[in-house]
Amino acid sequence: MKQIFTTLYLFLGLLFTVFAQSGNITGTVKDAETGETLPYCNVFVNNTTISTVTDMEGGYTLEGLEPGAYEIGFSFMGYIADTKKITVNPGGTATLNLNMKPFAQELNDVEIKASRDKSWERDLRKFENLFLGNDEIASKSTIENPWVIDFPESEEKTISLHLQTFQ
Repeated sequence: MKQIFTTLYLFLGLLFTVFAQSGNITGTVKDAETGETLPYCNVFVNNTTISTVTDMEGGYTLEGLEPGAYEIGFSFMGYIADTKKITVNPGGTATLNLNMKPFAQELNDVEIKASRDKSWERDLRKFENLFLGNDEIASKSTIENPWVIDFPESEEKTISLHLQTFQ
């Protein structure tokens, strides 16, 4: 008799496991002002590691969720993060669409000032004189990208050129 109850208990447990179905949540995420879809928006189930990102059309699917209530979070750079509650039924697909509001933040002005490096310009002129020379052909020659030339700081503050003669 005990063996029959054990077998029946295992059979019913297996039967409930087979018929227990998971559900899905699908939807689209759009900009609340323009109506444009938001690709690569983060969509996640709060307090879990279950997450996804929207595709190029703003669509997403969270698959294999156990039936029950969930809080779904949405986050995207430049938009106010939002959460929505939804219930997933066994074997069903729940739809949750969201229009995200842009996060308008006024930034401070940034002023960029550049000053000429007179020491570098002086070293460049010396380099051109030593490298190109001072004749008529040298005056027609130019260095196309002088900004890539780096003149390391030295103790002597002079550019030295070593020439070797061959005989």
